[in-house]
Amino acid sequence: IEAGEVTADAGNRNVLLWNSIYTAAGLSVNVLIECEGFEIDTWFEKTLVPCLASILQGRNKVNVLPVLRHRLVWLICCIAHCISDTKTALRVLVSIINNEPSSLND
Repeated sequence: IEAGEVTADAGNRNVLLWNSIYTAAGLSVNVLIECEGFEIDTWFEKTLVPCLASILQGRNKVNVLPVLRHRLVWLICCIAHCISDTKTALRVLVSIINNEPSSLND
């Protein structure tokens, strides 16, 4: 299973798993920054952006995906001070906001 990918059979379990992983990453961002060899920029570009693209393109049509959308927005805010390409981060956030009806952007 790719990051954020949800199958019909295990949808809730996968969403809870990825929500937990993204929560742990956001809460430990300061520790991750200090890890030698871990680059937030690369992780953001190679992992988080594709995951969000997958969710926003509707490949994973499960009713609980707003949970991951919200968690990824929160995570991007947690790591925003570490991302050198702020234009990409802002573009990602704008695409999330514009992708769903305003009632889902709470």
